[in-house]
Amino acid sequence: MHRRAFLKGAGAAAFGMLAGCRAAETPAEETLAAAARSRGLRYGASVAYEVYDDLAYAELYRRQVGILTTDWALKFDAIRPDRDTWWFDGGDDMLAFAREIGAPLRGHTLIWNESAPGWLWMLVDQGELAEVRRVFDEHLERVVSRYRGRLHSWDVVNEPFWPGHGLPGGWRDGPWYRAYGEDYVRRAFELARRHDPEVRLVLNEAHTERRTTSAGRCAGGSSRWCESCWTRG
Repeated sequence: MHRRAFLKGAGAAAFGMLAGCRAAETPAEETLAAAARSRGLRYGASVAYEVYDDLAYAELYRRQVGILTTDWALKFDAIRPDRDTWWFDGGDDMLAFAREIGAPLRGHTLIWNESAPGWLWMLVDQGELAEVRRVFDEHLERVVSRYRGRLHSWDVVNEPFWPGHGLPGGWRDGPWYRAYGEDYVRRAFELARRHDPEVRLVLNEAHTERRTTSAGRCAGGSSRWCESCWTRG
């Protein structure tokens, strides 16, 4: 049996027994999830296969978090390591774990210019931008449709800005930007909404506390896509 499958099966069985015992208990201490909830917030954490290696680690997730986010399992290069492969085991396993502990799951991420395998960059280098656009549209359709109605939310576009790349407006360079320009953001959101009309859609950005990176670009109004309206609900 493959090590990952064994760990997943053994971990799930053991964790199920522990969760059953814990269900009858009332924790004396306040959890992070409860503390956040009392202030109108939702506390969560990213999750990967480590939860199948360490039962105590999995128990921390069960007790402390109110929502989970996939770490690498739903990024483009994880799902499409090569042109002929669609690998959903990672995303499916993280969704199963989220359901085991009763937490909603946020999908991270559909589109990110840094999450590009070599075969995708090869298409760019060869000038096959029409094929890159086809891959973009196909990826959104297939992935969003697969998890339709099963996720709390999607990080549709991740970290679209990186001024260090030297592009106008501080945009992050990458295959999707090369194929569509700035319009890749709009297209990603429109396709995600088409394939799952109910899921919450989010634009995820980093370093927003620093005006030298994405926050400065958004605050300066250099891009019409820096709008909170992209988050639904």
